[in-house]
Amino acid sequence: MHDTLSGFYLTGTARLIEALLITGGLVAGVAGSSLLLARFGLDLRINADVSPTLSNLAIQLVAAVVIVIGFGLATQVPWRAVWVVSLLGAVAEAIYLGATSSGFGLVWSSGAAAMGAGLLAAVGARIVRTPPLVIIVCALVPLVPGLALFRGLLQMSDGDINGLLNLLTAGAIAVALAASAILAQLIVQYVWGPGRRLQRRFVGPLMALPVRLGRNPGPGTRI
Repeated sequence: MHDTLSGFYLTGTARLIEALLITGGLVAGVAGSSLLLARFGLDLRINADVSPTLSNLAIQLVAAVVIVIGFGLATQVPWRAVWVVSLLGAVAEAIYLGATSSGFGLVWSSGAAAMGAGLLAAVGARIVRTPPLVIIVCALVPLVPGLALFRGLLQMSDGDINGLLNLLTAGAIAVALAASAILAQLIVQYVWGPGRRLQRRFVGPLMALPVRLGRNPGPGTRI
């Protein structure tokens, strides 16, 4: 979604198809397992509708941090940035839970969480000397609508028309996350950042600009 909204339509379409194929493979595997278990009289159900309360708020925040750390290790995020992405992941999850409990809905809550994490990612990027794109992607992983997409494809495979609604909801959440993150970076780069003079030459926010490793770096000290 980020590539598509930034103007890289070919790359965005290719990654969207890749995500659908991977999710379709997961759905086929789970559907096959469900049919196999049904032969033995067992029913496989997936239910993750947990209402945010004070009792399970800490559990959800810890779960978000675990997801962020796992994704960061899988994508080889620099060790110096692990604590920042973990903190922003917890902040994004807290904003999302607070917005949903206030009745803003899944889409608007996801957008608010991505906006808050995107604004803070600019500060974190300068502290740990890491491109903002690395931080914001890891921080928003717990909010990716993977379960809604999975449910939609699983219901469509069973002939349930409600699967289409889940697919549209997943798409709306993905667009809200990407658009809010991009908008946050555009605001940061306009007010404070290296993208103010270079924005006219590029499409979309410069979320992967080189970050200086020191105050007075010499040649070859950029990442």
